[in-house]
Amino acid sequence: MNKKAILIIGFLILGILSYSQKTKKDVVVTDGVKNNITSTNTGMFEGSNSLKANSYFDKAFAFAESEDFDNAEKFYLKAIKEDSDFIECYDNLGRVYRRIGKLDKAIKFYSKSIELYPNGIMAHQNLAVVYTIQKDFDNAIKHYKEILKISPNNVEGYFGLANSYMMTLNFDKALENSLKTVSIYEETNSHYLNEGYHLTGLIYYYNDNKSEAKKYLSLAKDNGAKINPSLESELFADNSDSNAIDLVTKEDYAKYEEKFIKDFNWIFETPIGVNPTKRKKTNAFLMQWMIGSPNVSIELSEKIVTYMDCGDCLMIFIGGWTKYSLGTNKFSKLEANLVGTESVIEFYMFNKSKIGKNNKIEKFIKLKEKGKLEKHLKSNM
Repeated sequence: MNKKAILIIGFLILGILSYSQKTKKDVVVTDGVKNNITSTNTGMFEGSNSLKANSYFDKAFAFAESEDFDNAEKFYLKAIKEDSDFIECYDNLGRVYRRIGKLDKAIKFYSKSIELYPNGIMAHQNLAVVYTIQKDFDNAIKHYKEILKISPNNVEGYFGLANSYMMTLNFDKALENSLKTVSIYEETNSHYLNEGYHLTGLIYYYNDNKSEAKKYLSLAKDNGAKINPSLESELFADNSDSNAIDLVTKEDYAKYEEKFIKDFNWIFETPIGVNPTKRKKTNAFLMQWMIGSPNVSIELSEKIVTYMDCGDCLMIFIGGWTKYSLGTNKFSKLEANLVGTESVIEFYMFNKSKIGKNNKIEKFIKLKEKGKLEKHLKSNM
């Protein structure tokens, strides 16, 4: 599972806006969330009065369609040079930069589009998606709210707000917006209704209301949604004959190896503060399995694991090391330390608001940004 596990599994920021001109949508998957980025051919706004700019635009659009993003970028920039008010170019350049991972540039060009046309719903939506990719949910929320100012009944805005508020653990506002989403989908008989039910069920689940979660996820299933297997097992499987886990023999540890990986993924991917009862129980199993496993040997260097004051981070390091060990036939202590440390960095960055600033982990982040993390770890082993 991708980051944030069940919490974000299968969310769709659904592209339901209807445009008369040619549009193109592609799905961005981040943290298990499927987001739609939209681009447009000329005609969304007023296009350009420059024949040369339009010619460059058409070439850029064709290159983007064939995923030749270098040439797409080149010709969109040429079009903008000919006509600096060519709004469609800024929108589509945002998509190109998102596709090649230049998110800051994507933000720059979507923002320019909004500067030229503040009521551009598509640019606000796409910009919110990019902020979601960056885990900047405050700015994502800002732009979903702008969508609703422009179009008060726009379901994209409500769905995006529900998703973003849930990611910041503001469950009351998340639920308020997801129920509004469901209401609009029901009124319009939308084929996206299953996604509204799914989102609402997840919000209830992570707010520890499993009875309502099961109700809405059942409705989602009835309408064709696929539920994450872990969640399916927890809420819908018959666990009446389940027994306590015994870890005694080598065979016992082998038997629960798959469960270890699944449970570690959940701990790693689920924000701190969500389902604390399950987190405590899962951490206990993981620690028991890692300490007793005959096939995993973990070494902690106090020069590498400098953040002993962060218990959640320490668990992520040990779990990352262990997961790496289980997945390789050629074990490398350096690689194990690298995987563990990078896991901590990712976990910390997503949960920083809950963990608080940790200067020792911040140091590792800077080393990674400079490409010096591996060298640092090697010198301190």
